[in-house]
Amino acid sequence: MSMTRRSGFWRLAAGLYFAINFFGAAYAIRMGEMPHAAAHIALLLVGIAGWSRWAATRDARAAQLGSTSGQAPAGDLTDRFRNLEQSIDAVAIEVERISEGQRQMTNLLVDRDAPPAPGIGAPPSANLDRDRSSS
Repeated sequence: MSMTRRSGFWRLAAGLYFAINFFGAAYAIRMGEMPHAAAHIALLLVGIAGWSRWAATRDARAAQLGSTSGQAPAGDLTDRFRNLEQSIDAVAIEVERISEGQRQMTNLLVDRDAPPAPGIGAPPSANLDRDRSSS
């Protein structure tokens, strides 16, 4: 059972919460501050109740998944990876379509803005005049 950084942080926080309230209650009792001690004991009981409720839901989720370690069954992961692969393929196809359309639009715009080649698109008389002047 590996412990992630996140779960390690929460375990540390729960341990500190327990220690502060436990030793705070002991110190308040020793100093004769009963209302202060009662507050620490109440907080300690709330923390224990929350911890036990969290542990019960965690165990129920693990049992629902069919594993005591809280990991999903291998078949479920295979299906998820298959769906992920299909989604990536669909996105790749759409990106290819978009880039092809962009390529075609760029070619149309370049062709429209390009100057006409000599002799193409000019009136026949202009071509004759140009040819005579160069001789």
